[in-house]
Amino acid sequence: MISEKPSTLILNFLKRFKFRKKGDPIPLVNVGIGYSSHVVSQCFNAGHQYRVIAYIDDEPWSHRTVINEGVVHYPVELQALVKRNFVRAVIFFEDEKSYFSDSEIAALVDKGALIIKVPEKIPTHLKVNYIQTRLKSASISV
Repeated sequence: MISEKPSTLILNFLKRFKFRKKGDPIPLVNVGIGYSSHVVSQCFNAGHQYRVIAYIDDEPWSHRTVINEGVVHYPVELQALVKRNFVRAVIFFEDEKSYFSDSEIAALVDKGALIIKVPEKIPTHLKVNYIQTRLKSASISV
């Protein structure tokens, strides 16, 4: 016999899978914790359309550190982050080191994440515009 009310079961199910409501910010992940990553996340988190929920870095002393409302995770955690949090885009900065093979990146695409590779030659203050253009061209908006 089930001890919980049906409404409680449904609510727990929805919390567990973190279904997004219309108007919730779209979750993004930044690969790297360098200057470009900080500037981009500050700009996105200041608005209401996108939210950088996590950063990827392999240094043990930065693991689980909170930066601009996002938590730093190890590279091996990225696949699970994308799946669990319905991440719509993963942002790679060319001025950061790469942690992922082509097959790992393809697996992210299979999970529904857009891969955005931000060229190093773009000035930092224009990287936000570049990323927003890529997101909108892929029809990723609230």
